[in-house]
Amino acid sequence: MNPEATASSPRLPARELLAYALLALTFAAISFAVHKTQLHGTVKPFWDARIYANAIAKSAAGADPYSIQGTELPFVYPPLFVRGGAILKHIFPARSGWYLYLAATCLAMAAIPWMLATSYTRSLWLTPLIAYIVFVFEPNSYAEGSLLTANIATLLYALTLGTAIRGLRRNQWTWFYLAVVFAALIKPPFLALLILPWLAGQRQLWKCALSVAVTVAAYLAQRFGSPALYASFQQRTVGQIMIKGDTGVGFLSFFVGIGHRLGLLQGKGALLACVLLAGVLAAALLLLRNQRNAPGAESLWVPALLVTAIVSNPRLMLYDADVAIIPAVFIYVEWLRTLPNARIRNTAAAVLLSFFAVLFSKDPPPTKPTAVSVLLLVSVLLVIARLARQTTRSVSHQPEPLHASHSR
Repeated sequence: MNPEATASSPRLPARELLAYALLALTFAAISFAVHKTQLHGTVKPFWDARIYANAIAKSAAGADPYSIQGTELPFVYPPLFVRGGAILKHIFPARSGWYLYLAATCLAMAAIPWMLATSYTRSLWLTPLIAYIVFVFEPNSYAEGSLLTANIATLLYALTLGTAIRGLRRNQWTWFYLAVVFAALIKPPFLALLILPWLAGQRQLWKCALSVAVTVAAYLAQRFGSPALYASFQQRTVGQIMIKGDTGVGFLSFFVGIGHRLGLLQGKGALLACVLLAGVLAAALLLLRNQRNAPGAESLWVPALLVTAIVSNPRLMLYDADVAIIPAVFIYVEWLRTLPNARIRNTAAAVLLSFFAVLFSKDPPPTKPTAVSVLLLVSVLLVIARLARQTTRSVSHQPEPLHASHSR
């Protein structure tokens, strides 16, 4: 053991602790600034959590949780969410449940960059500290906005990503499947995370299919068990997304936008286009699966799968995108490192920085909501292109078949 390393090791945790504390203060300051100037400055923070509390209170009083009065924000979660919230309200009376939920959300936000850096990217440079820096200074302050919403998605991402670690390391996915089904009963797009065991695990396809079947059965049970509530849930969800245009920052926003000029993308066509895009990405990764352990590509496989799962969410929101940006940045940096010479690397880096500058701009063009989705999509396409080149090289380097010399 190096004595110098031993002597200096006690100072490392103190320096890291100070760095994390400064980042936490920066994160809190930016969150406060975002709330005051950019994101719903006239609304109290943790507005999504307030929507949950309001819906649960309405249900407990015998009212329709999907009804809107005055300036109330809409509730667009399935009936099972309300019933589960009512149970928790009895377990944690008064305001204890509220403060516990907010504390859990803050802990989940702190855990996500750590898990991404230590378990989803195999890198010497993307340390937890670097991941936190990327997280704090994400485009358009997505992480800070996610904290201000207190949306349950942050908790669900921490749960699913945490339970997937054992699967990625040991191919043991049981807890992950339970977590994904639980998350999908609140937010169905979490089913896309099943791409992790399907393409990063071994012999997991039937378990993925079973997880989807269980989730679908649970929604059907709600539909037939509480038809009135489920009808209100469907009506409120469709109205909020398709009629009011609350389509998020994903490709659904883009397809709905051009649907006014292209008939095929009107109505359900925009959603089908999103599903088709996700299917194409998944099919490409499936076809290139055999190249995932190729030199230089093995560290990109899991990050690409995770970004694919998140960008496949049609109604991508800021609390989804903030999770995908860290693995996407990792993919971009690794791609830059593979470019042949310094001039090309510098040019590519300048283009990427310019793209980030557009995302940070104060008065962005109308296409800005989809710009982050493009950033995420291109990162996946870069990995697909790299794996495709590796496949081409493997085929071209195969020895030619021997021809019999006595064929005459």
